[in-house]
Amino acid sequence: MSDKLQTPVREHAKVRIKVDEELLEAVKSADSALEMDLDDEKIKRFYEHNCNRRELKLYNLLKQVVGDFNEALSSTRIRMRIIEEGQGLYLEMDI
Repeated sequence: MSDKLQTPVREHAKVRIKVDEELLEAVKSADSALEMDLDDEKIKRFYEHNCNRRELKLYNLLKQVVGDFNEALSSTRIRMRIIEEGQGLYLEMDI
């Protein structure tokens, strides 16, 4: 009989990857309103509203990517999830 194959990863290991905050912030706050005068309260509210919408769209896109990943690997034990902590946003994967 042959010996079992040994992997360098424990049976229930977790891998965490931090999502780049600078990249998220750059996408979220990219707007032509920055070229305009933000002293006007109406323009400032409009700009903040657009930033919040883009942030939600980014989060929903990330959720969809994680869901597609989990669906594609549904026959395995590998699972990915989004973790929100005070230090930022992480993708965590059980392998």
